[in-house]
Amino acid sequence: MRIPNPRLVRLGGISKGAIVEPGDGKLIVPAILQASIELSSPVDKVLVSPVVTQQEDSFCVYDTQTQVGAAGGVARSIVSMGRGMWSFDITFSGMFTGTTNPAGGDDGIQFDDPDGAAMVLFILPRITGAQQSAQLKMNVVFQRDGWKFVIATFATVAADNLRIVTGLNARRLV
Repeated sequence: MRIPNPRLVRLGGISKGAIVEPGDGKLIVPAILQASIELSSPVDKVLVSPVVTQQEDSFCVYDTQTQVGAAGGVARSIVSMGRGMWSFDITFSGMFTGTTNPAGGDDGIQFDDPDGAAMVLFILPRITGAQQSAQLKMNVVFQRDGWKFVIATFATVAADNLRIVTGLNARRLV
């Protein structure tokens, strides 16, 4: 069965160097469906954050942010990625002690799009004694180059202690 699907042409155009041909905009569904597997590009190395160059292939990266006492907030770009289909395994842990201020802003990790808008992944609230640890697996198709993985924190005051640790295993699928 052939199903017209213009998204297939759009997805094919994300892969650099792809040539769109007649029939590419049709999804062919066989009479017998078979299970599929995720086949990604292998990870070549662990990168040291912050990574200056835009990544086009699979990688791992780790970063930490520590703020003790009065300190300004940060929005540190850990790594930027090229367009295409990516599979992410993300780890996050954080702790906060000090002045409870739920309205003072949340700290965490996020993806920033090329225009600077954020998709928040994890948030650590500003409640004294707060501790969080989480893992997430997600697949994302980036239509444009320049998506960034970011640690974002707000300013801390004299009695505050904040620590955020994150790791990203990014595998390029397409």
